Formats: sequence, structure tokens, C-alpha cells
Amino acid sequence: MQVSAPLSSGQQRLWTVSQLDGAGPAYNEAMAFTLRGPLDREALRRAFDALADRHETLRTRFAVEGGRPVQIVEPAGHGFSLTVTDVAGRPDRAAELRRTDPFEPFDLARAPLARARLLADGDEHHVLLITVHHTVFDGWSRTLLLRELGTLYAAQMSGEPASLPETRPYREHASAQQEWLAGPGPAPHEAYWRDRLDGVPPVLDLPADRLRPARQDHRGARVPVRLGPELTARLKAVAREHGVTLYSTILTCWFILLSRLSAQTDIVVGVPTANRGGGGEFPETIGFFVNTLAVRAEWGRSPPAPCCSSRSGRPCAARSTTSTCRSSGSSSW
Repeated sequence: MQVSAPLSSGQQRLWTVSQLDGAGPAYNEAMAFTLRGPLDREALRRAFDALADRHETLRTRFAVEGGRPVQIVEPAGHGFSLTVTDVAGRPDRAAELRRTDPFEPFDLARAPLARARLLADGDEHHVLLITVHHTVFDGWSRTLLLRELGTLYAAQMSGEPASLPETRPYREHASAQQEWLAGPGPAPHEAYWRDRLDGVPPVLDLPADRLRPARQDHRGARVPVRLGPELTARLKAVAREHGVTLYSTILTCWFILLSRLSAQTDIVVGVPTANRGGGGEFPETIGFFVNTLAVRAEWGRSPPAPCCSSRSGRPCAARSTTSTCRSSGSSSW
């Protein structure tokens, strides 16, 4: 039986964007894995189906009821979209699918908002592409999906039941969040965030090589940076010296770099927080929980790293205590 539930605040934001901009790949969460060795494709299909039965978000779609968006959970047994494509002897086709499949948009009105494609190059060489829409998924969910998929596949191969922890429906999170937001609880949190962002510069003026496009095209990229063991050890030593976390120390370095590049001394950086409840109410649930918080750093002239690091623990703690606001927030240095 279908179940209807309200959207979480995060889902509301992304649903609104989709209505304004139309379907697009900007919020596709994509993964690719090379699998070597024998693979039972039907066992993998059953493992994906079992994963969808376990997590309601993997069989959720969005609709409008009474003029308001809602999430519709399809009943267990709806299945997971797994496509097997034979690319043996066709490397160009395999490369094309690896390039294009993650960018195929989802229709938020149709479940599931997740899909997998298995590229089969013979019996013992496969590439597994998994794409999930951000409205039902986040970085924490990625870890859960991969871990549980492996457990469920192993159970299919052995014939033994999978041993997995209990999980709570995501709609319980969304319903509780909307109930809280409708009451008096958010007011002091909203006042806190407004105070922290008062007077913040609207734009960080970085010396970019190219102008921003007139219309946002979401064609972003990432540049991985690996810190060697020696530098990592030195950063950990600085963190210990000033009584803060390694995360706070690296964030301090990022602020200093942005300040030097932009010649600005009032900077805001967005950082993710798991937002799964202070008591860990939803540690085993796949869904869109993550919240982006704005951390503000202000100073006259760039201080030395130890000076900045010595203050970085406090805003991180403040973010933790105020993230119950369940919406985008801020912190200040």
C-alpha cells in the first residue's frame, strides 16, 4: 500500500528547484565501481531489490496533494532499477555510458529515484554504475548503501538471511521535523543565525579565470588534494597544541587561503553536518538528512594559523548545538 508523508525541509528546497529549473542532473549522486572476478548478476539484482524493500526512500516519488508537495512511498516489492548492458568488445560504448549515464535526469514524479547499470565485459569484468537523486540520498547514505548491498549480495550467494541492524523510515524524520518547525522551537535558533550572518558580504570576490555564466549551468568539478603523512602529522600536532580538532585546523587553513586570494577579511564557508539527530536516531536510514551550515570568519589582517586555530573549536561546537534548527544556519568566528 502506498504511504503519503510530508517533505523534509531539505526535500522541499530541492523539489522547489526542480519545479523552477526542470529536470536536470545537478543533484544526481553518482558512483562507479570496477568489479573483477565471477559475479552472479541475478543475485546482485535480488540484493538491490532487497535494499529497496529495506529503505523506503529507494521507492519514493514526489507528488502534489491539496496544493502541497508530498512524498509517496511505493509498497515493498516495487523493485530497484538495475540494467545490465553487454559491452564486451565495445570499449567505446562502455566509455560513453560511464560518461553519460550519471547525467541522465530523474523525473521526481516517478519511483524509484535511484538506478544502477551493470556494464558487463565478459563474465569476470564488470563496472557498476549507481546513481541516486539527492532528494532521497546523501553522503552518509552512500556508505550505508554500499555496506548493505555487499551484505545482501553475500546473503543471496550463501542462502543465509542477511544480518543488518534495524532501520527507521525516513518519513518519520520528515514528519517530526515539520511538526517541530510549525511550533515555537525554531524562533531562538533563527535569531541566532540571523545575528551571525548580519552584514555578511554577498559575494566572495575570487580572482577567477572566467566569468560566472549568466545562467547557472551546474557544470562544476572537484580537485582532489592529498596531504602527505608528514604534513598530516604536523597539522595534527598543531590541532593538539591548540586544543581543537584536525577538521577545525584544516578549515582554518582554508579560510586563510580564501582570504589571501580574495583580499577579504569577512568570509563565509558552507560545511556539511550529518543532521541525523543528536541522539543518533537515524544512523541506519538511507535518506536526505545532510544540512549545510554557514561558518563565518572575520578578522582585520590575516592572523597566523595558531591564532585562528585557537578559536576554531568554538564555532564548530556552536554549529553542533544549533543544528537542531533543521535548516540552513551559520556560525561565526
